[in-house]
Amino acid sequence: MTAARYSQVVTAVGQGGGIIQNSDELFTGQACGVCLTPTGERTDAPLRIEFQSGYDRRYDGIMAMPEEWRPGGPTYYLYSADFRDALTAGQRNAFQWREAVASKPTKTTKSFFEIVGAQHVVSPMRLRDGTATIWECPHCGRRDTPQYREHPHLPQWLQAYVPNAVENLLATMGNETPRAPYLFVTGELLPEPLPPAFAVGESVRGLRVAVNDVSFGYPRTPKAETPRGFILVERSFLGIILSADVA
Repeated sequence: MTAARYSQVVTAVGQGGGIIQNSDELFTGQACGVCLTPTGERTDAPLRIEFQSGYDRRYDGIMAMPEEWRPGGPTYYLYSADFRDALTAGQRNAFQWREAVASKPTKTTKSFFEIVGAQHVVSPMRLRDGTATIWECPHCGRRDTPQYREHPHLPQWLQAYVPNAVENLLATMGNETPRAPYLFVTGELLPEPLPPAFAVGESVRGLRVAVNDVSFGYPRTPKAETPRGFILVERSFLGIILSADVA
């Protein structure tokens, strides 16, 4: 499973920037005073966003944070209407979408959507014998999302299966091959066979798209049937491991 199951699953997150203007309306509970992670359930309020630059409004993916949390606190992922429409019906219906409200929209401003729920949601896990530093909040006990962006931080039993992420950095946007995985989830928490799409993360810390299709997001050519290339969207493989390999 560690050797093969991530080979078709791709996660996608935007590289544009946005500032959330109504963070106090988004969850029913208060945010932790240290790590700034909110608590409670997601409310019905739409996320209101101000783009960091005029370019960001034209991208296909946004990473948004409230002004008062930057540079700390959770990040929420927004996807353009073009991105959402490029999903198949089965992939698109795997998620609950809510349109965000843009501040001072222009003619070039795209519509963006937040994922507020999904049929299947899995959280990134810590790897057994992995050496990445994962900060834990001293107040609420929440840990940062485990990320293994440097190859030496992977456990030795996994290094043979995962390409060196540093050497793989060019395979992020616009190339056929997504970059090496840096997030890992437990396969037993997903149904068999794998669904066409599912969410990775937590509602209070942002949900990102995972698609069971390695070609998703590869630029369209005149004779190709794959979705068109996206503007400033990072595509990465998702590692799927056994529960016995979780720290």
